[in-house]
Amino acid sequence: MASRYERYQYIYGNTARAVEEPVRIPDQREPEKKQKVQEPAKKTVVRHHRVVEFNSKFTVNLAIAVAAMVFICVLYLNGQFQLNQQIRSISSKRTELTALINENHAKKSNLEKKVDYEELKEYAKDKLDMIVPGEKNTIYYSGTDSDYIRQYEEIPQE
Repeated sequence: MASRYERYQYIYGNTARAVEEPVRIPDQREPEKKQKVQEPAKKTVVRHHRVVEFNSKFTVNLAIAVAAMVFICVLYLNGQFQLNQQIRSISSKRTELTALINENHAKKSNLEKKVDYEELKEYAKDKLDMIVPGEKNTIYYSGTDSDYIRQYEEIPQE
């Protein structure tokens, strides 16, 4: 049977592990060797010409990108300006419409106040010889039970 360490190697990872150097314990029997102290290595500065200088290709690409960004920003700001103008225009039109509706209601109520219905009734009776319909002026008759009626015949008198 596999040991616990072997069983869980797949679960804990499958990457290559760094080899650990075994720790040497100096033996009392062997004399200690003097180790040379190494001086830290001098750092060498390597400058690549491509990193330091701006070549013409990079400059042209950068200029095109900046110009495109400025163009997009101008388009965006222009769109925002037009949108704000349209919103202001709609608001003023709504205010104007509300004022016209209120004026229309006021004129309508003034007209209704000016009309005297009793005077109109007297004018119709006296000048135009009109009468108010009564019970004897209404004729009732029995028709069909359907909702749709076509009149081909005369309405009966009695």
